[in-house]
Amino acid sequence: MNITANGYVLAGSWFNCMLYAIELFLTIRYFHRSSRSLLHKIGVGGMFAFDTICTAAISVRVYNVFLLFPLNVQPHNSSITNTIGVILLSTYGTASLQQLFLCCLYFNLTKRRVITAFLLLNIVVHLGFSYASAILVLHFRTSTASATTASNVGAITSSATDIMIATALLSTFVRIEAEVGSERNIIRRLMVLIFTSGVAVASVTLFTVILMLKQNRAYTVFFFIRGRISALTIVGSSYAVRNPPESTTSVSLPTTIVSGNFRVGREGDSHTSPQVRSGKIKIKDPNELQDDVQADPSL
Repeated sequence: MNITANGYVLAGSWFNCMLYAIELFLTIRYFHRSSRSLLHKIGVGGMFAFDTICTAAISVRVYNVFLLFPLNVQPHNSSITNTIGVILLSTYGTASLQQLFLCCLYFNLTKRRVITAFLLLNIVVHLGFSYASAILVLHFRTSTASATTASNVGAITSSATDIMIATALLSTFVRIEAEVGSERNIIRRLMVLIFTSGVAVASVTLFTVILMLKQNRAYTVFFFIRGRISALTIVGSSYAVRNPPESTTSVSLPTTIVSGNFRVGREGDSHTSPQVRSGKIKIKDPNELQDDVQADPSL
């Protein structure tokens, strides 16, 4: 038994289970409290279903490695190849849904059809190669040369797609924040931008590809958690912002993270206080607006 390789399998399964537990908690809260559209909920549910299947497949792989081999029980080859195929299918299924979410967000913010179409094309390409490799593994019951090549191409194109989406979204968020202004702590704002724009996912996938090309066994750890990071990018973004004060009424904008606090007032005076709020617009309570008008006849 290869101790080093199997050690990475065990470590990857531990990290996967921890992230899956966080995803489970956030997903339950999402469905209990979210007012998102039905299509958005279907997408989140699809990612959670893929991650559940992937976590189960990883657990089966750990069972084969650490329970059957020490007992000199040789698992059937189909059991090993089936888990690999299922992990590939579910991981890239989650990744594609996450990329679709971010592409929709980018289009809603910028309305740039050509760039969005190019990003969508890249999603289709990497998903095709990744699913082709999984199907080949499941069909031939082994990792053939063609399956390995397709898997490598799928991983590289998936990473490239993540990087392009993250770059496009991050530049858009930074530009909007520069125009609107923000009163948040810069460190917290930076963390929110990195997470919601997909930079975290892009970093994980890039590191995974580098380890894969170097044939480093640590690749397994990052590949096992890739799907969970993708799902947490979407679900966790809903909790990246503090709850609004009780004196304001919140209106949800699911397609943008940028908005502001507005009050009736003259341009340039202290009544106008724009700031960045993730996915929210803060509007003064109507009663407070009426009090302001009565207090200041010039309004």
